[in-house]
Parts: sequence; C-alpha cells; structure tokens
Amino acid sequence: MFSPVGISVAAGISALAGLVEIVRAARLVRVGKIATARVVANTSSELDDDDPPPKLRFRTEDGLDIEVVERTRNADDDARIGAEVPVLYDPRDPQRARRNASAQIWGPGLVWIAFAALLGVAAAVQALVT
Repeated sequence: MFSPVGISVAAGISALAGLVEIVRAARLVRVGKIATARVVANTSSELDDDDPPPKLRFRTEDGLDIEVVERTRNADDDARIGAEVPVLYDPRDPQRARRNASAQIWGPGLVWIAFAALLGVAAAVQALVT
C-alpha cells in the first residue's frame, strides 16, 4: 500500500514542522509579553469557513491595536465572545500572538511531533510486514 520510505519521509517532514513550532513557542515564552485581549466574533468575508474561529483584540505595550484570528475553534467560543483572556505576544511580531495557555502555546508543535511518531511507528510496522 504505502512504502516504508514514503511514510518515513512524511514522518520526517512532520517532525520538522513540530520542531519549528516548538522553537517558535519557546521563543514566544522567552521574550513574550502578556496582554489582556477581548474575544470578538470573526465576521471576515475573506474566509470561506461558515463558522470561523474568533479574533483576539488587544493592545501592545507600545500602544498598537492588534487583532489576531485564533488558529482553532472551540465549541464554546460563541459563549466567550466579549470575554477577556490573557495573550502572549512577541513584541517584534505581535501578529503571532496566542492565548496564554499551555495548549495554545505548545499544542501545535506537540501535535506535529505526535503525528511524526505515529508515522514512524507505521513505517516500522510496514517495513516488518513487507
């Protein structure tokens, strides 16, 4: 069905993506500033999604007003519209802000690493079977 080499290449690419995300998260934690953001509805017409994730609106220490679209959508996001949440942002690039929660900061990198590990196991099993 799939070759062990192809699965291994996919595992390597996934691991690389995870490593990049982990490095970004570590930098964000190291140099990031905390701000309070308001969760606002995303009414952007440029998205094809019928139910887009909300935006986080906050002000940096420098006084810049920033709006960031969250990467993921949660089932209870509509209930949180208008709520204030802590965000962590890089002063050099505040558009890469994330909610100040472990799952939001470290989650994307860990998901890629877990996927790479799963693909690695699949490649090993495929190599043993064929």
